[in-house]
Amino acid sequence: MNPIAQATRECLVSKFLNEEHLLKELKSRKIHLYPRLFSLLPPDVAEGFDSQWSPVVHLANHLAQLPCGALHFLLTSPTGALVVSHTDALHYARGLHQLHKSRLENVAFIPAASLLGDGTVPLHIVAHLYDHLLGSAGADDGANLSDGVGITPAWTEVGAQVLETFALGYNPDPLCQKDRADYFAQSVAWYALRPKELNVADPPMYKLLKRSFFSETFWR
Repeated sequence: MNPIAQATRECLVSKFLNEEHLLKELKSRKIHLYPRLFSLLPPDVAEGFDSQWSPVVHLANHLAQLPCGALHFLLTSPTGALVVSHTDALHYARGLHQLHKSRLENVAFIPAASLLGDGTVPLHIVAHLYDHLLGSAGADDGANLSDGVGITPAWTEVGAQVLETFALGYNPDPLCQKDRADYFAQSVAWYALRPKELNVADPPMYKLLKRSFFSETFWR
């Protein structure tokens, strides 16, 4: 094997092992199940999971579509939790929440039923958490990245460009037309799952996410 091919292979193996470790840690430290979840789910939804742990695995599989830098950022953030819930609403909630014996801050509530789909809904909700963490490190009354504010000068520049691309109104998806936060969240979900479609619908946002949120180099 020539040196370039060997280096490429080692890089891919390193990335896989790093991602596997990050997802394992996220499942242990950041993903939670709503108390008595399966007793609250409709039977057809509950039957879609192989075990009590299966929703956590499904959510981790969807998170695997995000770059390692983003996963590491979430894992090391002092706040931010993902809760698989029985509700169907798209729901990100700032501040403190008591979940059985756990006290969580800044919670993305993920409908269990959505985990059985293509991942758009879970990643949309998770992206709202990222929007808050990247905007003001999760401060209760802090701004979002999509408000044009960032935790570093580089992220502030990204936030300002999110405002600019939202104003262009390219993407016809109703959520992308709703407000800046939903625009950012839905764009992240589209890029993770259907990047070609996002590039066709909204080239400026596709290019922005490619060089920022979905760039391992940018996260470093």
